[in-house]
Amino acid sequence: MDYSDASNQLKELLREAVQAGDVAEAALELAGAVHAEALLASLAAFNQAARIAQANSAQSGQKRFTKSGAELQPMPEQTGEVRVDFPLTAEQVAVLQTGKAPEDDFDRWHVEVDGMHLRYYRNATGYCFFDLEIEPSGDGYLAGNMIVNQHDKQYTETNMAVCAAQVKILLANTLGLDDEAYWDEMDAASDE
Repeated sequence: MDYSDASNQLKELLREAVQAGDVAEAALELAGAVHAEALLASLAAFNQAARIAQANSAQSGQKRFTKSGAELQPMPEQTGEVRVDFPLTAEQVAVLQTGKAPEDDFDRWHVEVDGMHLRYYRNATGYCFFDLEIEPSGDGYLAGNMIVNQHDKQYTETNMAVCAAQVKILLANTLGLDDEAYWDEMDAASDE
């Protein structure tokens, strides 16, 4: 399958998925059939389809909720910013681009994708805690700038180094990587 065929196949599946309301499943299904480079080159179509689905949902008056039933809230005006600098391969970005729905009420995080941003929401409250930007870097990618919720009634962590380490732990867990070094980083940052 050449790049053009893969791109067209992905776009067609995404059109069908948006109409059916299941963008992530279609992208995951196609990921096994398409080379990673072609898939990443077509992620713009995936992101556009996801934004269309979200816009259609918003226009129809549908609210978005976490697994526990909390309505997703936008990032508040009170924010901080920190660099995460977590290196990623093209294949890892493809995994992250699918987002994450909580598996049960005890799962803490709901992750949504908007372009090259990952937004982390607390499952129990629907509050947006982190908005992480994925950026190109050399031959791969980097989890770079992150906006952090600093609303004192929603999220009380003010140490940005702790927040960066926490997101590195979340990324490592999502990607099946060892997270021990990031726990150590968080402990060291907490001691400052």
